[in-house]
Amino acid sequence: MLNNDNDFISMIWKQETSPGYEERFFDFYTMSALPTMIFNGDYQFETGDTMEGIYELLSERNSPLYIDGVMEYIDNNEVRASVQVSIVNSLTTEDNRIIFFLCQHDNDPYLHTLELDKSDDLSLDISVAGEESIFEHVFSVDSSWLLENLRIVAAVQSWDSKTILQAAQLEIHDIIQPDFWAEITSGAPSLEVRFQNESLPVYSLDLIEWDFESDGIIDSYEKHPVTYYDEPGIYSVTMQITKNGQTESITKEDYITVNNSEGISGKVSGIWNEANSPYFIVDTVTVPPDFTLCISAGTELIFSEDTALVINGSLIVEGNAQPAQFTSYSFWNGIKICNAADSCRISGARVTNTVQGAFYIDNSEVEISNCQIISNSSQSTAPAIHVLNAPMINIFGNFISQNCNNSYVGAIGLINSDAIIQNNLIVNNSGNLASVLGLEEDSSASLLNNTISHNTGGSLAFIHSSSISVQNSILQHDGNLFIQIASIPDVSYSCLSSNYPGTGNISSDPMFTSPSPGSGIEFSSQPTDWIHLSNSPCIDAGNPDEIFNDLGDTEQPGFAQLPAQGTLRNDIGVFGGRGFDHLMNIVCEDEDVIFKPDLLSVAPNPFNPSTTMIFHLEENSHVSLMIYNTRGQRIKTLADGYHAKGYGKYIWSGANDQGCLVASGIYFCQLITDKTNEIKKITLIK
Repeated sequence: MLNNDNDFISMIWKQETSPGYEERFFDFYTMSALPTMIFNGDYQFETGDTMEGIYELLSERNSPLYIDGVMEYIDNNEVRASVQVSIVNSLTTEDNRIIFFLCQHDNDPYLHTLELDKSDDLSLDISVAGEESIFEHVFSVDSSWLLENLRIVAAVQSWDSKTILQAAQLEIHDIIQPDFWAEITSGAPSLEVRFQNESLPVYSLDLIEWDFESDGIIDSYEKHPVTYYDEPGIYSVTMQITKNGQTESITKEDYITVNNSEGISGKVSGIWNEANSPYFIVDTVTVPPDFTLCISAGTELIFSEDTALVINGSLIVEGNAQPAQFTSYSFWNGIKICNAADSCRISGARVTNTVQGAFYIDNSEVEISNCQIISNSSQSTAPAIHVLNAPMINIFGNFISQNCNNSYVGAIGLINSDAIIQNNLIVNNSGNLASVLGLEEDSSASLLNNTISHNTGGSLAFIHSSSISVQNSILQHDGNLFIQIASIPDVSYSCLSSNYPGTGNISSDPMFTSPSPGSGIEFSSQPTDWIHLSNSPCIDAGNPDEIFNDLGDTEQPGFAQLPAQGTLRNDIGVFGGRGFDHLMNIVCEDEDVIFKPDLLSVAPNPFNPSTTMIFHLEENSHVSLMIYNTRGQRIKTLADGYHAKGYGKYIWSGANDQGCLVASGIYFCQLITDKTNEIKKITLIK
């Protein structure tokens, strides 16, 4: 590997300190095994691998932590390493430890580092995002060694999985040298930029000053700051560092480019809002690990043909009466959430016109709520929501309609995954194997208060070596409800199109007010079409346990809030229990039931180190935006004055009015305008 490669630390172990050396030495020299080559602690060289291929594979891994450190010469022929370990994403590995190696460095163009000594392994006592800890170790050095050729490597490794989570190579520096970089340096507004301090040294600096626009104004004193660029333009960035009275600075000219909302491709992050909408995506875009893309209500994303939105970090969508629109003038490949480093929350989105499914989720934590997933198709995966290897997916309050797959299922597919599917309206979809749902490979689904009707396919659900529990739901299908292999569905208090065993089940017409005239994707409808007639057998027929009760009518105690009907006992179907009125108001054109959107949205939440508050005013108003702690004490005033109608945005970086960073925990953000008073709970993690 070349000497200028920042992602690579080449280290040759002394045989007596290499873990498992004796066993491998014996195997090799008795001809029972080939030499073992292991990279990054857990990747073993395989037949067909190349060094370049392995490097490219491992360099794509994103570490959940930073290591910043300094190496110093002290008296008595000793050198000391001091490092600060900062957790960026909570660790999922077990038995994590840190270890130091003293190495001799060869400056040949193809460098190598020979390990001379090592420390005992130390337990890494932190694991939660935002936590930091300092570790030190002192090595004795031989007087014949050249100090300029010595390096100390600090590595954090899981003793359980053997994965090396992060490593840093330190050397002695007589000067300070500022430097920085950012993974994302261009994109549409508001562009999130995460600066990485690469100065020598990073650790133990007395002062770090950042000027994000090179306008002479200091914008941050943080080691690795995050900022947002709201206006299109080209920005130079200056960083200045100070240690022991010595100050050095660096300016990177034209380092940040904020484009308009057209021609978007590559890596993206930040906050996309209605003011800069529509956003035109011309090639597949990716949110990298550790980054977040926040999309606010009313924002429109228009995708070119054969493009997709890939999420490896986090996606936060906060639509309401004005959904965030994901669509194409032709067809696109959908939202693909794969190995996402952070949880994703999609609320109030409208996703249409995909040909590889609306949502493809693999090994990620996702909540999809109050969305409209309409007119999507796929050949091999479920066209609305397809889930692989996910421990828990929440699917709540969605309108899923007119989606199609001619070989699989018509709406939702789970493979080796668990899901809670609650208060969804799933109608007029078409599948082959099943009209709506597929569960395979030890998946588990809990269905509660769903209305599933007027879909076409071989059955309503295909269940193979998986478990499904259905309560308080309407399951209507022309044909068998289930195709089941090594599975027994558990169904209770539900309205079914045919007799099925279970407590409280009924086989009856649910009596909708105005259902679509036929089944399948050729027919469309509105959520209000599926409200029950007043004499429906589904009213007050759900599980009588109070935990399943309908939402109550505040003006008529003891009665359900419309569109649920009757008493508080659960209504079978989508309008019972937690209810579905939020989505009904989004898509219904009846002025009497228009949903009043939340004025204030906060994302990301939880957050570290900063979060963004966005609000929308219908008219000019006085605005107060304040942060309170759990004791009700105001700690930060973000805004207190006149604000013109339209959108407002403020960033809180976790500091109080005195400029001091506050502790991790729960806080409250309060927005007061001339017409409203709204509070959001937010969580700061460190």
